[in-house]
Amino acid sequence: MNPILAFLKASRWLNLLIIAYTQIAIKYFVMDPFIRFHDLEPALSNLDMMMLIGSTLLIAAAGNIINDYFDLKIDRINKPDRIVVGRFIKRRHAMAAHIALTTIGLIIGTALSIKVGIWQLFFIHVFWIITLWYYSTELKYLFFWGNLAVAACIAMVPLSVGLFEIPTLLGNYTEQLQELDEIRYFFRQFTYHLFFWVLGFTAFAFLVTLAREITKDIIDIEGDKAFYCKTVPISLGIPKTKIFVSVIYALILFGVLFIQQVYVPDLYSTIYLGILAILVIATTMLTYRAQNKAEFKRASTFNKILTVLGISYSIIVLVQLS
Repeated sequence: MNPILAFLKASRWLNLLIIAYTQIAIKYFVMDPFIRFHDLEPALSNLDMMMLIGSTLLIAAAGNIINDYFDLKIDRINKPDRIVVGRFIKRRHAMAAHIALTTIGLIIGTALSIKVGIWQLFFIHVFWIITLWYYSTELKYLFFWGNLAVAACIAMVPLSVGLFEIPTLLGNYTEQLQELDEIRYFFRQFTYHLFFWVLGFTAFAFLVTLAREITKDIIDIEGDKAFYCKTVPISLGIPKTKIFVSVIYALILFGVLFIQQVYVPDLYSTIYLGILAILVIATTMLTYRAQNKAEFKRASTFNKILTVLGISYSIIVLVQLS
């Protein structure tokens, strides 16, 4: 295999595209239209977003590569035909790539934090780096902690856009915030509603990723058992794990229906979220009825489709605010 293709495969290029799409959607389909709808100007420039997306992708790619580095023995059991690190990429090269990508990603993230005037935001990137490392070395072998770690990292993808945009935006309007009570009240309400949108996508990303990660543990149960992992399906058994995952999907379904009924009862949202709800139910049924690895893989694929479709609701938001 070509070395470049090997590194792309090890970095999970499709997952990286979904990460980039998520941040683009939150920024340009949700936040910017909402901000301009209220006659304000977004704080993050296109260059800022390029830096944020670039740093996020570099750290995510590094995390995927180091995960394959430490997972080599387990992968020889779970997916021997799909091994990249240790087969097409030497392990020392994988470690070097991890260090290089992580370092560059952290430098870009730190530079962006300083550029927008809130240096503490670089801790977002530190969180990703530390969590992904400990996931690969320790957390994924423990009951539920590995699933939580990955879900938290993915949830930070849409949330990071809000954490960079909103405080920077408020900082740009410091003078106005010091004026009349009515203006301060406007900004409080504006910030509340904008952050509500960001948190909605964040919660969705967290739950749908959590469900997928536990499903993947069912798929990989054979290799995990061989190396004494204590994942959810190994600890609870597959039948109880399927119920656990179904409960997570039920929470997603409840959230989708609640938001549609309470906050966005318009026609476009009703149709779109109705389709999304049907897909949630279909994914739940596929997971619950799955009996073998191929069927669980199908459920995991539906989960990814659900993820992209859920994030794509941002297009409806864009249409509504345009």
